[in-house]
Amino acid sequence: MLPPSVREAAKSRLLENRTHWEITNVKAGEFWGTYYDSKAGIKSYYDAIRVIESFEHYYSIEDWHKAVMAWRKSSRSRKFGCSSILQNQRKRLGENSLLLPLEQLEQLDISIADAINLFYVSKYSDAIKILYLDPKVYKGRNSITKDWIKTRVEWLCACYTDIGEFKLAIEYGNYVIGLGTSIHTRQIHLLNLVGSSHCSLCDFDVSINSHQAALDIAKKECSQEHIAYSHVYLAYCQISKMEFFKSFSKEKVAEVTSILQESINVFKQIDDKSSEVIANCHLVKLYLYLHIEKNTVARRFYDNAYSINQKLSQETSFSSPYLKNLLLTILAKLNFMDRKFDETINLLKQSIFLCEEMGTKFFLAESYFQLGLTYQAMGEHDQAETYKAKALELFGQMEAPKQIERVNQAFEQGAKQ
Repeated sequence: MLPPSVREAAKSRLLENRTHWEITNVKAGEFWGTYYDSKAGIKSYYDAIRVIESFEHYYSIEDWHKAVMAWRKSSRSRKFGCSSILQNQRKRLGENSLLLPLEQLEQLDISIADAINLFYVSKYSDAIKILYLDPKVYKGRNSITKDWIKTRVEWLCACYTDIGEFKLAIEYGNYVIGLGTSIHTRQIHLLNLVGSSHCSLCDFDVSINSHQAALDIAKKECSQEHIAYSHVYLAYCQISKMEFFKSFSKEKVAEVTSILQESINVFKQIDDKSSEVIANCHLVKLYLYLHIEKNTVARRFYDNAYSINQKLSQETSFSSPYLKNLLLTILAKLNFMDRKFDETINLLKQSIFLCEEMGTKFFLAESYFQLGLTYQAMGEHDQAETYKAKALELFGQMEAPKQIERVNQAFEQGAKQ
């Protein structure tokens, strides 16, 4: 966006003539909005900021219809780390968005965009509340279209996947998949979400089939970025499966490494730093389990992920809690492997605090699990049992018997060392 000093100087001059002020802002809003309407679309953080700028011009002249339209369009930029900016703009719109006629609200469905932005800043419970209907916005709606239902249920599935309510996530995801959809990106998203939930329940074959189905659709119908997203989901499941069964073949490791590296190259091209961080973290996880070269390869991938996340945070003035937690737990595992137990404990306690704030049961259980193993390695068995019990309790709430088995086996193995 324009620097505040430049904006204020231009504003003071233009306000001397109200007509010129309104005409100038409309033209500026239209100019910045063309980035969204062009065939290229939003391909980077800088494109996203240009589109977001159009909102500011319509907002300044209180053209609520165009401001809401601009905000709705710019919400497509959330994957480039702009969710916090979009949330701020939405708060400033406030009740003015409700001044639009009902049919325009139906078309824009602002509350769904609100919920998606909340999802991307890890405020899952707030997003879920909105997705279960906002009566103020939808009061008087005569009919609810199937597409409207599908969008809401799709993002409920996403929220439940991230907070660890996997049975609900699978139920919602399969419900929309069963309804059928002509929107290929939605189908890919849902198949990957359902696959991710099955992976977290250690139902690896079901998960791989779901991710493979998403990948097949992406290769046939969509762009390289959707192929890359599906590859990352599939790679994570394959890594988790190898870790669960303690089976790492050279061929499978080479295959997973290759598809993650290819995905990272795609994310670099479209400047999707969030996905680039996640893919690098998956590579850390893979090479940690292999114990290669005293974890130097894994640390290199961690350094890549950390550096990219720092750049993203600087660009957007926002630090994603989800990515922060991912990096904390990955670094904790690196330190654990190097027997730096005090540092490991500090990192995991930070992770626990973040997970409690986000309400993410699965990640919280994982941090309890790793913290218990750390205390066990230090010979502090009472503390180890305390955190083991907390992890088992949460996995029990998630109805994840294979995760419970994984925890018990890890502690049994640790006791023998």
